[in-house]
Amino acid sequence: MFQNQSDFNQEVVKRTQKGLGQKSKILTYCISCFIIVFGIIMLLTGSRDFGIAVMLVGFFLILFITLMYYKIKKQNKKMRYKQSQVFFEFDENIIKITSFRNSELRSFLKLYYEDIVKITELKDYLLIYSNIANYYIMEKAKMLEGNFDDLRIFLMNKSSSNYKILYKQ
Repeated sequence: MFQNQSDFNQEVVKRTQKGLGQKSKILTYCISCFIIVFGIIMLLTGSRDFGIAVMLVGFFLILFITLMYYKIKKQNKKMRYKQSQVFFEFDENIIKITSFRNSELRSFLKLYYEDIVKITELKDYLLIYSNIANYYIMEKAKMLEGNFDDLRIFLMNKSSSNYKILYKQ
């Protein structure tokens, strides 16, 4: 039905992680700022102890998130993803994902649509989550059989509640 051949390397991983992390980082900072403002309002209205406690929670949240993102960024710089090619074949009931490195088979996975945790569409990539922590990166522009717009409709029909688009079309 649909086939795709995507390249997998360090640059692809960086681009997808940057797109995923940016929104959650901004949202967390906004929530932290709201907590701090709430603490200031509590200080001004006479609830001194509670206001200070709420403000400290906001500041510690900002500190924690900043350190966490710094650690993730540092860890990603250390990791080296070797160049490989990944083939995606979308059939009626399953997705077959095959990975090759230097023309040698590295992995093969049959993933039933009902077992997919979620599918996230970025501007240039489609992320297919086999569990909450692992996802497969598919380059949208590298379709071999079928086109991506038809694949999107097909996947939305197969797992509509798990399909999320994270960019403005």
